[in-house]
Amino acid sequence: FDKIVEVFRRTGRCVPVFSDKHFSYDPVSAHAMFNTAQRMGFPLTGGSSIPHALAREEGSRNPAAPLREMVSVFYGGREVYGFHALEFVQPLVDRRPGAERGIRCITAYPREQFDEVFQRKLWSHELMEQARLISHKLDPGDWRENVRSSKQGGDVFIVEYFDGLKVTHVNLDGAIRGWSCAAIESSGNTWVRGAMLGGKDLFYVHFARLSARIEQELITGKPAYNPKRLLLTTLATDAMVRAFAQPGVPLMTPDLAISYRSEEHTSELQSPCNLVC
Repeated sequence: FDKIVEVFRRTGRCVPVFSDKHFSYDPVSAHAMFNTAQRMGFPLTGGSSIPHALAREEGSRNPAAPLREMVSVFYGGREVYGFHALEFVQPLVDRRPGAERGIRCITAYPREQFDEVFQRKLWSHELMEQARLISHKLDPGDWRENVRSSKQGGDVFIVEYFDGLKVTHVNLDGAIRGWSCAAIESSGNTWVRGAMLGGKDLFYVHFARLSARIEQELITGKPAYNPKRLLLTTLATDAMVRAFAQPGVPLMTPDLAISYRSEEHTSELQSPCNLVC
């Protein structure tokens, strides 16, 4: 990124930049990247392909309705695929009334504590079951035994937002393959959404859709979504990993008090191939 910016400064011209997945593993670097792009006036986006997948939905979702609770299920490594879980959920919650206000704290429980925390019912088992059943691929057999026998399944991290929304991410590696979630609105209405990951038969549609968004940003000079969303999920990924070092202890995250409206873009650049920095 620094070498890219060096060229921008030397030539006096900028172009849009796409950063695969999060901005950086390091919060200081992530902030530096975001602030540099804002200061110099070029679009900087990135993120996961999972939110761009075809979706299977059950129930009627009201994007503007207050949310009471959400449970997200995923598989794979806690950081590499936990990031995808955060990215999958964020576009589904950041249009709630009052706009996004950021994350207050994250509490994590490693897989060794899964049975204990499951019995404590720290999250809605009903929502988790709905999310599990709509997953892209369900592995046969008892799901709890499958998770126990997995080398990565069983991790749980709970994300509490400043407005009171709680989103619990449960790693069901061994029982599912994919990303899905279930939510209950303040009215009691529930809905479920699962990412349908297409392979060759669907031309890897989640990658194709993300590529189309990147092309759009390069042509128009406008980010497809507010870049503060990716800054939030980037910092949340780091906080989540650090929270696992202190199981069961809420990790307060004042640096994640990131407010934005999902429909607002900070960049309104018109000629991305000839931007004066």
